Amino acid sequence: VRVDSLIKFFKSNMANDNWRMLGSFKSSPLTIMLFQKESRWCMINIVEKDFKTHVEVWVAPTLNEAEAWLFK
Repeated sequence: VRVDSLIKFFKSNMANDNWRMLGSFKSSPLTIMLFQKESRWCMINIVEKDFKTHVEVWVAPTLNEAEAWLFK
């Protein structure tokens, strides 16, 4: 799978699911895309290798102020 087609796929389908794209970073062979939705974050890592493309999708809840103090 080509990286450009994956980027287009995620931009389109994440928007269809009400995810808002916050930014992206592309430096061959790595592409990182960051999205936000309500109380969640999503980070998509795309790594292009010689004969394959590796994709990781990470989703994490955002912390509200009451929970944030636990991590200080």
